[in-house]
Amino acid sequence: DDPEIHNNLGVALLHKKRIREALFHFQKSLEMNPDYIEARNNLENALAEQKDMDRAVKRIQEKLKKTPENADLYYDLGNLNRAYGEVDKAIVQYQNALSVKPEFVPALKRLSIMYAMKGRYDKALSLLKKITEIDPENVDACYYTACMYARQNKVENSVDWLKKAVEKGYKDWESLKTDSNLENIRGSSYYKSLINVRGQ
Repeated sequence: DDPEIHNNLGVALLHKKRIREALFHFQKSLEMNPDYIEARNNLENALAEQKDMDRAVKRIQEKLKKTPENADLYYDLGNLNRAYGEVDKAIVQYQNALSVKPEFVPALKRLSIMYAMKGRYDKALSLLKKITEIDPENVDACYYTACMYARQNKVENSVDWLKKAVEKGYKDWESLKTDSNLENIRGSSYYKSLINVRGQ
């Protein structure tokens, strides 16, 4: 019940381009304190950004009518749906992109993230596996695979894929220390040694 917390959360969500969620929290903040100028300004900025995104969606849809085999346009539309928090619509658009261009790695990656958000780890893992088949040196795919296994509490599998990510050049030690996806493997000897040796 704190308008400042709702406002701050809205700012964080807006920064992540999660427009509709941001709007909800700015509006909630103003319901609690109608005179909260900062929240009102943030709400206006979010509404302006939403209008820009709505226009962007319409532009892409018009382009798709002319070039329905353009995988990049489906991908861009999926990204906009994702920004709106419309996970199911984003999934459809990433799938459309992949139906045109099956080895489109950015779409495979984003689609895997969408499935993970819905708890469909089997689907997410199958897509990440395909990325590593297309690009065996893809560090992100290895890291995300480790995260998917960790979420399922499959510690051994997760550690194996984290090792692969590190061997291929993963170096974001700060994320490694704070990523909640890896919570279930923090007690493993490999994770502890990795943080102690590499994460200093």
